[in-house]
Amino acid sequence: MALGKLEAALQEAFESPSTKTIRAFYETFLRSDLLVPRRFQGREIQNSAAFPSPFTDVLGLSTNDESFVPAFTSQEELDEWSGREALEPHTLSGLELCRRVPDDWWITLNPSGDWGKEISPWEVKLLRDNEAGLDELIAEQLRGEDEAVTFSPISAEQQSEWRSELQGILNSHPEILEIYGGIHKGEKSSERYLFGVVAANSDASSEIAESVQGALAKLLIGDLPFDAYFGKSLEESPSLSIFRFSPPIVSKESHTPPRNFLSKLRNLFG
Repeated sequence: MALGKLEAALQEAFESPSTKTIRAFYETFLRSDLLVPRRFQGREIQNSAAFPSPFTDVLGLSTNDESFVPAFTSQEELDEWSGREALEPHTLSGLELCRRVPDDWWITLNPSGDWGKEISPWEVKLLRDNEAGLDELIAEQLRGEDEAVTFSPISAEQQSEWRSELQGILNSHPEILEIYGGIHKGEKSSERYLFGVVAANSDASSEIAESVQGALAKLLIGDLPFDAYFGKSLEESPSLSIFRFSPPIVSKESHTPPRNFLSKLRNLFG
């Protein structure tokens, strides 16, 4: 499936994060027409969120104590997610969607697509102000980052080679929920891998960090140097914010953060 304008803007923001590319993504999101399933469908939906108002007419789902609204850039993306269930959608701009989503809810863009993004309640709140909130959003995304630094995704082929080893790290440590990766290059520094490790606790113990560092060092013998960062989530841990536009390389099956509310809707209908 060819990338649409919004997916292309997201890809650019992920592969070359900068004020320009991140602003372009948010601006495109606000203007784009999205397909958003309606709250009331032909059949009852399981895992329905607790709606704060009877007048909220967008589909809300809940898992792991988080509520989210799925949104899609195309009918193909919606059909891929919903499986055999036909869902009746609204067509809403990103701005209108943000203004309809209840407080403290997430938006998941293309939740089962190759290029999707979780949009946190904090982002939603700022996006309700249209472009007036973008400066704060962009500053947070780039906090601590040199504009001359590039961060690019690890190739699908490389991820495939690493996946079994990284999955072994997850299986060995129940506290670890996801592992992200990318390639980092500064204006005056050589390339190195960056790994982001999401753990259930806000800070991984030194024992876990040492174990993960050792496993990564073994995996990358003869390859680029690497750094690994640990945190509770991409939103709450500044050291992991660089991974906000990327999907995890591996994730615990039982862990379904907003970006990965990817289960087909065939399991949501009673």
